[in-house]
Formats: sequence, C-alpha cells, structure tokens
Amino acid sequence: MRFFENTHPAVQTMVLLFLWLITTIIASSLMILSSMAGIDIHQADNILWLQMMSQVVSFMGTAFLFAWLFYDDRRSFFHLDFSVQQWRKGGVAMLIMLLMIPVVEWLTIWNDGWHLPDSLSALESQMRAIADSSELLLSELLAKDDALHLVLNLIVIALCPAICEEIFFRGALQQALQRWFRNPHCAILLTAAIFSLAHGDFFAFVPRFILGVLLGYLFHLSGSLIVNCCAHFLNNALIVVLYFLYAKGILIDNPSEPMIFSVSVTVLCFMAGIFFFILYFVNDKSRTRTN
Repeated sequence: MRFFENTHPAVQTMVLLFLWLITTIIASSLMILSSMAGIDIHQADNILWLQMMSQVVSFMGTAFLFAWLFYDDRRSFFHLDFSVQQWRKGGVAMLIMLLMIPVVEWLTIWNDGWHLPDSLSALESQMRAIADSSELLLSELLAKDDALHLVLNLIVIALCPAICEEIFFRGALQQALQRWFRNPHCAILLTAAIFSLAHGDFFAFVPRFILGVLLGYLFHLSGSLIVNCCAHFLNNALIVVLYFLYAKGILIDNPSEPMIFSVSVTVLCFMAGIFFFILYFVNDKSRTRTN
C-alpha cells in the first residue's frame, strides 16, 4: 500500500530531506544516550559500533521509511538486482574506481589548497581544525595491525557506509530528484553535491563530488545499487587496507597524506577508466535501449 500515491516528486524530495534531518538528529543523540548509559564513547571499538548505528539510522532508515511512504515495491524501487550480470558490472565498477584514484588524489591536493577570503580566515581555521580532528579520529580507529580489527574496520568503515550511503543518496535521493526535474544529469549532479557536502569537509568537496558524479552515472547506466555498493566499498576498503599496512610497517607513507602520481600515470589511468566505463556501461545502456 502506498500512503501518498499521488504526491508530487518535489514534495517527496522535501519529505526525504526532512526525514534525513530528523534521523540524523536521532543518530547524533545515540552517543549522548550511550554515554548516559555508562558506555565509554571514547573507546575505539565503541566508536565504531556507534558510527555503524548512526549510518544505519540516518541513511538506510531514512531511505526505507521514504520508500515505505511512497512506493509499493521497495526492492524494485531500490533496484536491488542480485543477478550475476550485475555482480560482474560491480567488479568492473571497482576497477574503474581503482583507476580513478590518481585523478582523485590530484583533485584532493588542489582542493586542499583553496583558501577563503581574508575576512573569513577565522572560519577557515575552524573548518580545517574540524577536518583535521576527523582525520585524527579515523587514524586512531584504523591504527590496528591485527586481522580481527582489519575485518571489523572493513565491515564498519567500508561495507556499512557503502551500503547505507548508496541506498540513501543514489537509491532514494537521486531517483527523487530525477522524478522532480525529469533530467537524470541534473539529478546526478545535485545528488553528488549533497553527497559531498554531507561529509562536512569543504576542502575536500571537489574529489568527493567527482566520486559522487561517477557513482551517480554508474547507477543511472547500470540500474543497480549492487554496482554502486561494490564501487563505493572499494573506495572505502582501500583506505582501511592502507592504514592496516601502515600500522604493520609494510607501508612507509602515511595514508592520511595524498599520494602523488605522475601526470603520465594519471592520464593513462583516467583514459583506461573512461574506456571501461564506456565499454561496460554506456554501450550496454545503448544496447538495452535498442533492444
């Protein structure tokens, strides 16, 4: 049963964003309630579980509630196609995401070099301090060199956000915006911007926006969230694995610092990523329309 069958897509989008605001407030209160219950919220493992609960409530919970309000077939709405073909595309999407790393790293360095006007220097200092604090917390959570914590971090920091964020941003928000504007490209760009802003780091906005655009087109062309979850998971898992190797002493360079790739390697990887993207997603979409 659809409770609001004839609701305009613009209203649906506003409801979705409002629900997101409410569930985010609820998720944020989990830490306060946990502290009141006597849980040590500064202990690394507790932070991990609280982070996972926050992701599930604010992103997955919002998306499922939205689908429950407006749509009958939730599985079809979220495009949860578990066929072998989609898993294969997911593997290709992971390869494309891997090939885009040099470009993303260059964009990260460029974006980090941005500066606000002198009149807003105090605000810039505060924003950078918050970003540094988040980076430090991530480093502490990932500074474990045992296999058990590696698996735990892959589940909580890589897999859970990949599933929850893709269900919300691509599965719910992008589709709502596309129904509103009737333009998939506009919906992809807007969703990518909101996706990047939601991570709260202005000086890393551009690389996350580009990743959001890539994920948006992967979803639009494949029609499956499985593909997106695979690509998003790889992006997160790579960070977890790099920190693990750094903690083990295998990796010398600190993963918190951007990697420097040569221009030739960056261009070659970018061209290879575009090749696979066109071959396995753009062409496949064209063949589907023809058939």
